[in-house]
Amino acid sequence: MLSTEERAAQDKKLLGSPLRFQAAGGGNVTEPGWQQPSNYTRLVFAKRKLNVFFADGVDRAVEITTWNKAYRTPEGVGPCSTLSQLKAAYGSRLKPDSGGTIGDAVYTYRVGRSLIFTFDAPPPHPSEAVTSVALYDGSRPDWNRPGGAGSIAGFVSFAPATSRCAP
Repeated sequence: MLSTEERAAQDKKLLGSPLRFQAAGGGNVTEPGWQQPSNYTRLVFAKRKLNVFFADGVDRAVEITTWNKAYRTPEGVGPCSTLSQLKAAYGSRLKPDSGGTIGDAVYTYRVGRSLIFTFDAPPPHPSEAVTSVALYDGSRPDWNRPGGAGSIAGFVSFAPATSRCAP
């Protein structure tokens, strides 16, 4: 197992700098990932528009979230893709997430147990394009239960209010 310093050096080598470490206890409401649970820490890669979240320490990442429109899944979708593009790419594998649905408005879609596409603020709600993509650890048995790993992952995946796709 890597030490905290070795892990940080490895992440910095892979993702570059600057990076900022935000300790457990929540975050700043004006920044992406501010909704993180109190036992989460995160590494912030502002220039890359990417966050790496850890639960109960920094031994293993539990979620990686991006709002960088340059990053795409192998199917070719990512931030700023439309819902139509997302549906065309994933078909019946794409499912609205019950934890990210309010009435008829779907803010979060999932593919399998580990991939989340978020449609969030700023208005209109939900947005017309994907605002963030998250890859999370869906291996926990509670991944699809209310308050479980999937719900938490959807909650912290929201992009900052300043992220907007050009019309």
